Amino acid sequence: MSICIEQSNFKNNSNSFSQNLSINDKSIAFPKTQASNMGLFKQVKIWIANSRQRKNLAKLDERMLSDIGYTAEQARVEYSKPFWK
Repeated sequence: MSICIEQSNFKNNSNSFSQNLSINDKSIAFPKTQASNMGLFKQVKIWIANSRQRKNLAKLDERMLSDIGYTAEQARVEYSKPFWK
């Protein structure tokens, strides 16, 4: 069983390409993609940053929270949010 993936129609300026997958001389063509995966990676990076910041916010004491203009209740509401919000 041999698998071959070819990339054709690659354009540097739009980051779009089409892929052909060949399995035992049968070819499956995948549609062109516009850099949609890059948007997904950016979103995941934002989620990771939000999660990290909220964990750090949960560690702050009352004095530190007042320095940044948060009350304990505001901080609790913020760090209780799920990572995707």
